[in-house]
Amino acid sequence: MNEERFGTDWPTGCPPAGARPPSGKVFRIVTSDPPTASDFLTAYEAGKFKKACPCRRRVSVLGDIADAIHQRELFPWQGEY
Repeated sequence: MNEERFGTDWPTGCPPAGARPPSGKVFRIVTSDPPTASDFLTAYEAGKFKKACPCRRRVSVLGDIADAIHQRELFPWQGEY
């Protein structure tokens, strides 16, 4: 089932057992307004942070606006929007 939903190239145990697909609103920090397709690449797809957790490199959205604001404050180089 994991392979059907997430592909065969994901690391073992990623996403963790019991993970659910996102639903509802999600948020993403982007570098341009309006955003471009490259604003929505995961770190894995963009070839960034190769030493980071391989599972976390595939996460591309945040669950709420407060998380997005916090992320932007911690890592302003990620984008302004």
